[in-house]
Amino acid sequence: MKRRLVALCVGILVSLSLVMSPPCLGEVRHGDADAAEMEMHHLHILLNHGIAMVTEGSNLVMLAGMGAAPALDRPTLRHGQMMIANGRELIRRSIEGPEMASLSKSGHAASPLVRYSRELGEAMLAYLKHLEKLDVDRMSSRQTMTLQRMIVILNHVLEMASEGASMIMLARMGMAGEVDRFSLGHGEKIISHARQLYRETMDGEVMKNLREFGVTRETGPMITLTRDLAEDVSKLIELLARMPPPASMAPPSR
Repeated sequence: MKRRLVALCVGILVSLSLVMSPPCLGEVRHGDADAAEMEMHHLHILLNHGIAMVTEGSNLVMLAGMGAAPALDRPTLRHGQMMIANGRELIRRSIEGPEMASLSKSGHAASPLVRYSRELGEAMLAYLKHLEKLDVDRMSSRQTMTLQRMIVILNHVLEMASEGASMIMLARMGMAGEVDRFSLGHGEKIISHARQLYRETMDGEVMKNLREFGVTRETGPMITLTRDLAEDVSKLIELLARMPPPASMAPPSR
């Protein structure tokens, strides 16, 4: 009887030790990889928000530069410049900060995901660099004001694509059932509309008839800048459209 009791106690202790033992090394690494991947996707959302701030801030700066309402132009200009500065800082912080450096060195985040993140951030900074060449004080003529409006549309197109990409990424995390399916569809629709608006703007009559403007000392730099910005936006739309889904999460079913 005593032997049976001792054997039973030993069996219970062994069972408890198995239940309470830490996970094996492979399980720990898998958990760390998942956490690193989710951290990377949070950085993607910050990148998307950063470029949205830049585009909206740029449009406010151009609106203030029209000089139509002096009392409103000053705070509008100040706020637009602040949004551009904060957006730039958010983009830089996302791709150059300690989090990205740690993820890159740890090996937990897949290298293609790291490369994509850096490519996206650098493309955003390239667009911002072109925007900084915009001289709103030289936009008084009809020709330059037309080009200015095209840049406003390009900014809006890029903001649409960034918001759509964030909605798709959140939906692919698969945490909200029917809401995820709706979010996924809406995000894809936003990116599709962004592409359509881009094509209508860049393939429309205005761009086809640029010669009507006459390439002068005033309009020449604006035409070149508009084309540079358009190329940046086209690249960013396609980068945002292929933003990688979280591999550890199942995409929502249709």
